[in-house]
Amino acid sequence: MQRTFVHNPGYPLPQQLLPHQSPMMLISGILKANETELCAFAKIGQEHKLFLNDKKEASNALLLELMAQCVGCWAGLRERAITGGKPRIGFLLGTRSFTCRAQPLLEGEIVELRSRCLYLGDDALPSQFECLSLIDGKEAARATLTVYQPKDLSAFTK
Repeated sequence: MQRTFVHNPGYPLPQQLLPHQSPMMLISGILKANETELCAFAKIGQEHKLFLNDKKEASNALLLELMAQCVGCWAGLRERAITGGKPRIGFLLGTRSFTCRAQPLLEGEIVELRSRCLYLGDDALPSQFECLSLIDGKEAARATLTVYQPKDLSAFTK
């Protein structure tokens, strides 16, 4: 039996948790979250048109951005809980131990995303997250992402 993926109404929409706009708003919904983990999903479709080729396929490299946006949703939820503030810009600094299946992503596929905070940095240090993506319950990609979210973006970019 195929699992149904719908946004959990107990959480804000991804658009409220990420500082992204179309065409880079790629997460379809949040499934569940806690103090260290977030599960989300993305249905590959028109929201991903920048990544789809003429055959309606996307490179599986898109999985890295989807995992990063899953981390961003977790950070957005945390920011709302602590300050009630709007989502802040974060940066993907690096990826370790990236493993990925060879097939492209197909339009209509649903990618389940899971991120777990391994280390939460502060204003001076980056954070690390263990991320996993699944398609039809099977692992599609796995990586450890290093991310950084500066408190003062203008000072950081100078």
